[in-house]
Amino acid sequence: QLVDKAETVGQVTLLTHNLGDISSADDLRSTVLDLRDRLTKAGNQNIVVGMVGTSNNRPLVVISVNEGAQALGLKAGNLVKAASQMLGGGGGGKPDLAQGGGQDVTKLDEALASIRQEVETA
Repeated sequence: QLVDKAETVGQVTLLTHNLGDISSADDLRSTVLDLRDRLTKAGNQNIVVGMVGTSNNRPLVVISVNEGAQALGLKAGNLVKAASQMLGGGGGGKPDLAQGGGQDVTKLDEALASIRQEVETA
């Protein structure tokens, strides 16, 4: 169902969503990777998937960027850093997959908005 929420932003297929309460960062990461794979199979070229959620009252963010979107200059690590700063924390990772978190669960929507803003300016 979430795949249907993907939207086109410039040359990128962007899917962001707040999953609410989740059990762990591992679950968030596996969901992001699954959605990226589904969007790829649907024929999308440049994909960014960013999800946030809360585990043990702590906000988490995981972002995946496929090779096509990386070629446009988008890197998961950079996107996670921007989103995590909104949450009052930090994060990082590789160009294709990164995760982070913070302290402020009230800023999850702002974190998602920061991902979109970065994609729009790419």
